[in-house]
Amino acid sequence: DTYCTFNHTEHPSHFGDDHPEAALFDVQVHLFLPANQNSLALRREIRNNLIEQDFTPPTIYNMSDSEGQHYVFECEFSEEYDA
Repeated sequence: DTYCTFNHTEHPSHFGDDHPEAALFDVQVHLFLPANQNSLALRREIRNNLIEQDFTPPTIYNMSDSEGQHYVFECEFSEEYDA
């Protein structure tokens, strides 16, 4: 009943001589849980893991409803293109 999904969008970034030198990823991690489960520790763990893996500190949106909890962690990640 508790699981995560994710999606991302890739954008060219860090232009030099009119060519991108890196990719910027807009990332969303979706956490789904039962309505009655305490999710605070898990939300903190996900946030800390994203930061430890060099994602920007996420903005967290509570999209929960009466049927269950749904939290969206929005963050970015940048990666240089291979030369």
